[in-house]
Amino acid sequence: NLITDVGLEQVSKLSGITLLNLSGCNSITDVGLEHISVLSSITSLDIHFCKRITDAGLEHISKLSGITL
Repeated sequence: NLITDVGLEQVSKLSGITLLNLSGCNSITDVGLEHISVLSSITSLDIHFCKRITDAGLEHISKLSGITL
């Protein structure tokens, strides 16, 4: 997949988004997850096989209270 952290910065402007599938997006890092941590409407986030995400990135999305991974 060609989605990057810069792309997630743009996605962060979609305030009504509820489902986000980023599975296999190897260009995404913790910075990208920080961008989407503002999307409080997200209920489902798929980050399987995103090899550059660390515990720090997961800390960013831990703020999303209604999310299932």
